[in-house]
Amino acid sequence: MKKIIYILCLIIISVGNTYSQKDTIRDNYIGINGGVTMYAIVTENKFEYEDFFKTNNEQIISSLYQNAWTAGIAYKNFSEKLVGTALELNYVKKGGYNVFLYDLDENTEDSTAVLFKHDLEYVEFPFMMNIRFGKKKLKFNLYGGPHISYLFKEKITFLSDTFGIQYKTSADSEFDFGVNGGGGISYQFGKNIIELGMRISQGLINIFEYQSINSALFNQNQVISARFHYYYIFKN
Repeated sequence: MKKIIYILCLIIISVGNTYSQKDTIRDNYIGINGGVTMYAIVTENKFEYEDFFKTNNEQIISSLYQNAWTAGIAYKNFSEKLVGTALELNYVKKGGYNVFLYDLDENTEDSTAVLFKHDLEYVEFPFMMNIRFGKKKLKFNLYGGPHISYLFKEKITFLSDTFGIQYKTSADSEFDFGVNGGGGISYQFGKNIIELGMRISQGLINIFEYQSINSALFNQNQVISARFHYYYIFKN
């Protein structure tokens, strides 16, 4: 998996260099971003277990999505008038509610679900294409592209009886790879730009290996965020 991510990074950097070598414009933006997020673990059994999530623990879970915040630094390069690249380095909290399946009887298919909350904290590097259109100062922005994340902290909290069984206490992969998409509206004043936008980020790597904790074929991160960006413009 690390080799695949490394190859993807080389491809992305190569594409970015191709854009930057065109002799059109040389606009560069550097800035900061921050916002609020809603995050959850997406599995094929998400809705099948929803009633269990809401009723089988001391504190009733009102939503499968949890709230958090995100922040980081951002950079944009426009070598063409309408198309550029956007790079960020962000702190992002992911994870959510999931279940371990415990077999009640080895001779039958009877099992029960052990509910747990998985808190995951990542450093994330999104590399996205930025398409912009609009007037000189007021512009609409569309974003799309991949991200690579590194897990640096995690915690599993059991919310129901574990039946004395030892379960996994850490994710099977330190890396997450996925895709981002979203949009926003920006306004320029002088050499400064402020932008408000929405984004959805979908992980493509299983937090736990295939069917290693339950019958789900996949268990992946999903984050929905509302973000504020501030950029300073400088030209080459």
